[in-house]
Amino acid sequence: PKEAEHRVHLVRLAQDCGFTLEETGLLLNGFSPTTPPSKRWQRFAAAKEAELDARIVRLRAMQELVRRVAA
Repeated sequence: PKEAEHRVHLVRLAQDCGFTLEETGLLLNGFSPTTPPSKRWQRFAAAKEAELDARIVRLRAMQELVRRVAA
């Protein structure tokens, strides 16, 4: 089913982005779509966004290094 494919894709993407199993569980089951995000969820999301931003900066730096070495 499409829902199962979506969940598997989300789990793989979360793993690739450095999410823990606990964090991935929160993404999948941590809140109801009809319930507004709680303060706890907002803090989790803000912290994770900062981690992802930092990882993107490191990945871009590595990408630039690879490009310079390959040139």
